[in-house]
Amino acid sequence: MDTLAKVGLGSDANLVLSEDKRGEIEAEGKAGAAAAAAASGLSFDATVQLIRFVRNSLMPEAGCRMLISIILLRVASAMHGIVQTMNILPEFPVEGTFQTDPDKYSFTGVVDYMLVRLPRGESGPLLGYPINADILDLLREVAVTGIVIRAEQDNMEQAIPRAALMVASYCKRQELSVIRGCITSGEQWTFFVFKSPKASVRRVVCTKREGVFRFSRQFNLGENLENLSLILGLLRDLTENAFEYNQNFFSYKKRV
Repeated sequence: MDTLAKVGLGSDANLVLSEDKRGEIEAEGKAGAAAAAAASGLSFDATVQLIRFVRNSLMPEAGCRMLISIILLRVASAMHGIVQTMNILPEFPVEGTFQTDPDKYSFTGVVDYMLVRLPRGESGPLLGYPINADILDLLREVAVTGIVIRAEQDNMEQAIPRAALMVASYCKRQELSVIRGCITSGEQWTFFVFKSPKASVRRVVCTKREGVFRFSRQFNLGENLENLSLILGLLRDLTENAFEYNQNFFSYKKRV
């Protein structure tokens, strides 16, 4: 990606799905929350029915947003526990703190969806009010569990540089070493990981770049939703391991 190189972001390896773990991933995608916390949750079967309804009832632009919301709600529901809850924050602001050199690129805008894990009963400040400075301060003390960037359908590749700049800016402001997320049109999903220049992983320290951004191929829901459980499983793993560079279900393959 030329734009990534211009801003000093490396992307020298792909995330490659470990096909031998597909069954495990799909099982994770179909799994629900603990029985005591799942009484009002969104089941896998209900998720399938809602997606089919949206596909048959809405124009592409509105359908894109609705599909993303349904799938994220399913993940939040499956991870909804007695002790913690998963919350979805739309249009989360990110200030342009990535670059201090005015001749380089920076990012100022919003994260389309921020996934946040909180102790049960403490979601009020996040869900009940607009995002402001107090909420931003609160987020520094809680577990952000993933970042989701919305892309136009059939225009996924063009969203990759924007996603890379956004997560680089967010990590710099929050002083994070690693964060994971995904880019999606609702129908297509690409997963990524960002590692900051100061992160040390497997005795490799990135010092000559502004960071490393690595991403997977696109995964499509499929005409018959044959990949829905796979995508849900990958999303669940992403949210449970948002700050981990080492992957459970992907390997790093050097670009040729």
